[in-house]
Amino acid sequence: MDANVLNLSLTGMAIETANKLKPGAEYALCLPTGDEPMSLPVEARWCNLARTIKRPNGDVVPIYRVGLRFSEVLTAQARELLTFMENHIVVEPHTRVFGRFDGGGIEPVNLEEQRNFSVKRLSLSGMLIESLMEMAIDSRFDLSFQPGETQIETPGRVTFVRPKPHSPEPRWNIGVQFLNMAQSEVAKLEDYIETLIE
Repeated sequence: MDANVLNLSLTGMAIETANKLKPGAEYALCLPTGDEPMSLPVEARWCNLARTIKRPNGDVVPIYRVGLRFSEVLTAQARELLTFMENHIVVEPHTRVFGRFDGGGIEPVNLEEQRNFSVKRLSLSGMLIESLMEMAIDSRFDLSFQPGETQIETPGRVTFVRPKPHSPEPRWNIGVQFLNMAQSEVAKLEDYIETLIE
C-alpha cells in the first residue's frame, strides 16, 4: 500500500493512506533511501479517519492518518531515554478536550454531582483544567475525559487552584494529579500524547 509521510522522528512516523491499518498490528515499512530502499518493522499505534477525497470517476475514498512506531531501530539505552522524556512531557491538545469529575466514589467526598471541565494541558501524571467551579486543594474525585476517540477514566486530586485572569465570568485554572491510573488507561493516554508529539 502507498502512503504519504506527514512527519518523522526517531521513534516513529505519521502517515496518510487510503488503507485502514489495525492498531497493534505489525507492518514492513519501505523507505526510499538512495539505491537501496530501507525496510523497517513498524507497529501501527493509532489510525483515524482524516478526510475523504473524490476521484475523477466519482468514487469517494477515505483517507486515514496513522501513527507508526519503529520496532527495532533504537538501542535499549536510547529507548530508556525516550521513555523518560515521554513520561515528563506536557502537551497542549490541538482541539478542545472536555471531561467531567464525580466525587461520589472517593472519600472524603467533596462533590455530590458531576461537573464539566475543559483540558488545557495534559501529561501522563496529570493535567491543567479550566472549570466554572472553584475546588479545594487536595480534593479527590473520579475523572472522565475523552482525548481523541478514546475515553479515559482515573481517580484524581487537586494540586493547585488559581482564578483565570480577565475572564468575563468566574473561571478557575485547576491542577489535577492522576492517582493510581490503571495501566490500560495509561496506555490510552500514551497513545493520544504520541499523536500530538509525532
